[in-house]
Formats: sequence, C-alpha cells, structure tokens
Amino acid sequence: MKLVLRRAAVGAVAFFAVSAVSAPVFAETTADLRISAGGTTIALGASAKDIAVSIINDGPGAATGIKLTFDTSQLAPAMVWLELPAWCDTATKTCEFTEGVQLTTGENLDTVFFRLLKTGGSTGGATTGPAGKLKVTVSSDATDPNASNNVAVVDVMLSETDGVDLKVLNWDVAADITEDGDIVPVKPGETAPFIAAFYNQGTAAAKGVVTTVMLPAGATFEGAVPHCVYSEGNRKAVCTEPDWIIPTGGSHKDDSTWYGIEPLTVRVASTVAGPVNLTPGNITIEPMGELEPESATARSATAKKFTGASARLVDKYKDIDPTDNGDDFIVYVGSNGNLPQTGTNVALIAGIGGIMLIAGGTLFMITRRRRVVA
Repeated sequence: MKLVLRRAAVGAVAFFAVSAVSAPVFAETTADLRISAGGTTIALGASAKDIAVSIINDGPGAATGIKLTFDTSQLAPAMVWLELPAWCDTATKTCEFTEGVQLTTGENLDTVFFRLLKTGGSTGGATTGPAGKLKVTVSSDATDPNASNNVAVVDVMLSETDGVDLKVLNWDVAADITEDGDIVPVKPGETAPFIAAFYNQGTAAAKGVVTTVMLPAGATFEGAVPHCVYSEGNRKAVCTEPDWIIPTGGSHKDDSTWYGIEPLTVRVASTVAGPVNLTPGNITIEPMGELEPESATARSATAKKFTGASARLVDKYKDIDPTDNGDDFIVYVGSNGNLPQTGTNVALIAGIGGIMLIAGGTLFMITRRRRVVA
C-alpha cells in the first residue's frame, strides 16, 4: 500500500451517521473536566486562524450541559477579534453543547470551529507581535471537584513572518463504525486502519511533510508502506513525503482544503485483554520546506499564488504555529465477542480526523474517547 496524498472530504461526504460513543451511564454525578487550547498564532499575510480547543473528562461521572465561555477582555481589539459560530451566544461569548452531548469518564472532545481574525484583514492592520491573551473556561451540569484545570489562557500572536502552518486531526482506531454510528472495537489479534487528515493555514505552501505516529503499548504497525519506517517494536511510524505540496487557505470550513493519507494498518496484540482502550497514542506532522510566498503587502486575503516554483527546503522546516501540529488518540479494543459501544443518541457524521457533530448547522470536530475498565 502506497501512501497517497488526497483531498479529504469533511462534511461533503457523510461516511456514517447517528449516535455518539459513550460509556455506560454512571450514577456518579461528579465529573472532572480539564481544558487546553492551541493554534493561536496567525501567519503574516493570513487573515484568520482556527483555534484548537480540547476538553477531557477525568472524573468518574458523565458531564452534560457542557459549556465554553470565552473572555476576550485581554485581546488587543486593534489587532485581533474572536469569531463564534451562529449557535453560540455572541453577547456573552458562551457556547453550549446541546443535542444530548455528554462526556463520560475518559472521553475527549476536540473542537476547531472557533476562529481568530485579524482586525485589519490579511495585513493585520500592518501590526505584528503579541495581540494579548484569550481565556477559555469549561463548565457543565455535573459537580466538578477541581476547578483549577477548567480554564485555559493562551497567548495570541500575529507572526512577523510568512510560512507554513499545518494542523492535524485523526480518527481514533476502531474496527468499524455501524450504520447507527456506534464504534466497533478491534478484537485482540486483529487489525484496523489508522487515518489522519491535515490542512495548511499558513501563507506558504508546504513542500514535503514528515508524519510521525506513536501507537500505545499493545498495538503495532504491520505491512511495508513506501516512505514509512517503523521502529520501537513497530509501534512508531515515521513517514516522509518530500514531494507533497500542501497549498494554503485551509480551514475546517472548507472541505476542499483538507488532505489525508491512505491508512496505515494497526494490529492489536492477541495478548491484550479487552474490553479496554489503549492509550496514549499520538500523531504529529511537520513541514520539510516551503514554497516562497508572495510579498505580504501584495497578497490579498484570498490569494493562493506563489512567486514561481522556488522553495526553501530544510530538514523539518519550522512551522509558524506548532501548537496544533499534533493530536492524541486511543485504540478501541473489545473482547472476541464484542458488541458496538453505544451511547447517547445525537446527530453525528463521521469524517476524516474525527467525528463531526452538527450543532446549529455547524460541523465541528468531536473525537470521542473513553477509558473502559474491564
């Protein structure tokens, strides 16, 4: 199987539909939510950036009525502003997840549908440098014993340089997803695909990429794949594609700008006792080089042209904002007689990089992960 760069249809193609994957309902009413955020540096000449927000439930009980509240009081209004989707309350800058969304113990929710925009458009008002801080707070209807990790404060930057700015997202590893949208875990001793997708929000096209995937203990890669090298007992795959060109203009809102690779093959060891979710898994993507962008002063917000085919090529060329170049995942493992893992009924569409949830007409990323205790 050859790794092939391809456009990944996000939202345009509905692979599967219907219900979220969720752990059994707990009587416990205590949930411990924690939040992190990244992707808040905007390249010179770019007009906007998708923010990556991740919410994890470390508590024993399910969290419902999950709500994000944004505090923009420390942002410089002359440099940048926050765009929220239509289903949020823009007056209070609050976004509540409805339609039965819940996070049970160990589940993770990744979102990419909030955006930072430069006040002056692609030129950023001819201003670069620190643009203040963005504060994001998560809450829910459940009792949370540890409020200290419910807040993320991130620095917002308007970069002084052009460049590549990649973002990566991936599916959790599972054998299949049923017509009802339920995840079918991988049986011990059997295989499943690993699939990832990425896009470029920078102002220069990436010339070549290096993708590194590390599987959790109990899972290994198998089968020779051109351009990929396995190590660490076949748990690590480093795939180098020097000829790939990833153009600019990528966003979660635009299906045509997502790119994916043909899936690697993951095998779960026959000695793994299911049901269990194997963690931690991680993927990162790095540009090897870039095509020279046009002058920032001559580029419009939508221009995607380059000054010839010249390229700056160095080993693992520095990304404008590496905080969103990685994504964690789990490997769902069942028993030999496993059934799909089912949960709360919500409107879901599975797409490249995770599970797409429709909220108020907006597609966003929601990667459901849970810890299963045998």
